[in-house]
Amino acid sequence: MIISSLLDCDHYKFTLGQWVFLNYKNIPVKYRLIIRDNNVHFQDNISQLILSEELSEVRQLRFGPLEIQVLRDTGVFKEEYLQFLKNLVLPDFHLYAGENGKLILEFSGKWSEAIYWETLALSIVNELYFEQYATPKNFTIGEERLLCKLKRFDGCGYDKVIFSDFGTRRRFSYDWHERVIDIIMSTMAKHQFLGTSNVLLSRLKHIPYIGTMAHELFMGAACICDKLEDSPRVVMSTWKELYQIKYTTLLPDTFGSQFMFDTFTEEELNDWYSFRQDSGDPFVFGDKLIEVLKKFGINPLSRTIIFSDSLNVDLIIRLYNYFRDKIKVSFGWGTNLTNDLGIKPLSMVIKLVEANGRPAVKLSDDLSKASGYWEEIIRYKKVFGYK
Repeated sequence: MIISSLLDCDHYKFTLGQWVFLNYKNIPVKYRLIIRDNNVHFQDNISQLILSEELSEVRQLRFGPLEIQVLRDTGVFKEEYLQFLKNLVLPDFHLYAGENGKLILEFSGKWSEAIYWETLALSIVNELYFEQYATPKNFTIGEERLLCKLKRFDGCGYDKVIFSDFGTRRRFSYDWHERVIDIIMSTMAKHQFLGTSNVLLSRLKHIPYIGTMAHELFMGAACICDKLEDSPRVVMSTWKELYQIKYTTLLPDTFGSQFMFDTFTEEELNDWYSFRQDSGDPFVFGDKLIEVLKKFGINPLSRTIIFSDSLNVDLIIRLYNYFRDKIKVSFGWGTNLTNDLGIKPLSMVIKLVEANGRPAVKLSDDLSKASGYWEEIIRYKKVFGYK
């Protein structure tokens, strides 16, 4: 089995999962695998039968007492939510061949139950695709590339660069993911490696778990709220009420970061201590955020930007040099960290495509990352003043 524990996923699935359980438990939703690489033909590289078997095996997994205790020990999950997880059975999946044999993978069910499929399924699809490249030569290439990257942060003014592992969803494989963390821990200074988003590896390696909110909160809430333009505030207020100061990282780009920058109040900015940049031009994002903070008299050096979009060493260093004296910076390093063995990584996501009987939309700060029906995208752009 590729997935042997339901903890082998990102921590944010549980912070999101609790929020959904307490607010929108029975809302019907649908998730879909979206492949951004038009020239990648999964049907030629992945056996539909084997993929189905792997997904079916995940549906047999349950949260055992030890796994529940791992989550309980974080101190952020309510007992009623943990009891819900003890009895959780992931909803069924729909896997079939569409036009031209294109692989279609969807998950439907109650939002509180279907939400956990995302990182689990993406990890499976990636590992099945890349197993054809699992050779000693490629592993050697991967280790050499990783060590070369990490050495760039050794002295030369970059020993204060800090980053986290955000690579679960598009990793080469679980074993390689674990190897990457071992190499980082044996190479980097402790203050530079903040931890991993993967709950299972966090526990096994005795390192902190890292988690932020995700786009699907805003996408789902927009399908439920009476007024579309009010949905971001509903998410922010209910998140703050649930987690207080424990999770204060905001992801502002779901419907375009500019909408948030234009409508932030001083009280809201005082609620959030870090902001994750996940699309568009990171330098433009950072400059605009600093401008907004200064407008309300907030010292930007009291806040942090977590850059997490398409990072590589060169971009990390450029961003660090540009912002280090202006605002605190950290990096959520994903695909380029856990899937760089000489083979082009896959560009794919599993997105919320429907909630509460309505089509879900994400705009982001880069429309090539947008998802949803085009008519709905146009409507959302008008409501949120997206330029």
